[in-house]
Amino acid sequence: MRNPHHHDRPAPGGPVSASSSEESTSQMCAECGYTDKNNRVSQGSFTCRSCGHAQHADRNASRIAQRGNAVWNAGRESRVPVGA
Repeated sequence: MRNPHHHDRPAPGGPVSASSSEESTSQMCAECGYTDKNNRVSQGSFTCRSCGHAQHADRNASRIAQRGNAVWNAGRESRVPVGA
């Protein structure tokens, strides 16, 4: 049984995941970045109200998630020149 007063926290130095950002991936356009709850036409359909981009909703959200992972990984790469 879980302790109801225990809150899950990310490991120190690890990526932070917020439910609000996960929620917005279903409403954000992977092409132009416009976010609107009306972009999500149905469970599986996404159409951007700004640029008209249309795609399966899961594919659109996965493109946004991939971009976020790339930014996270780039931020933790060393910028120190080899042999310095």
